Formats: sequence, C-alpha cells, structure tokens
Amino acid sequence: MDNKLIRASYRLTTNELRLIYCAISKMPKNEPIDHKTPYYVTKEDFIKLGVERWSHLFEQLKAYL
Repeated sequence: MDNKLIRASYRLTTNELRLIYCAISKMPKNEPIDHKTPYYVTKEDFIKLGVERWSHLFEQLKAYL
C-alpha cells in the first residue's frame, strides 16, 4: 500500500509536521470526515506544540498560501 503522506513526512520540517498534526487533531473522532470541511489551525494551537522561531514560521506558511 502506498501512503504518500507518510513518505512525504520524512522530508518535512518540524514546524510543517506540527501543522499537519494540528490539522489532524481538529478532525472529529469516530465520525466520517468530509473532505470539503475546513479545519483551522490557530496560533495558540502552535504554541501548545512548542513552535520554533515565530517569524521564520510565518514566512514558511506564507509560501504555502
């Protein structure tokens, strides 16, 4: 079985992984997930996970948007 997300995680930075983990934590447990439903990650979510270098992080995130 091919799992592109797992394989891609080996090339992600720590903060990029934290972003994915934050988004996953927002998804409902034991319920179907609708791919059209947005999941929002806040600054506070990142603080809880111990984000490194705030200014550098926001520059990285802007590149994805």
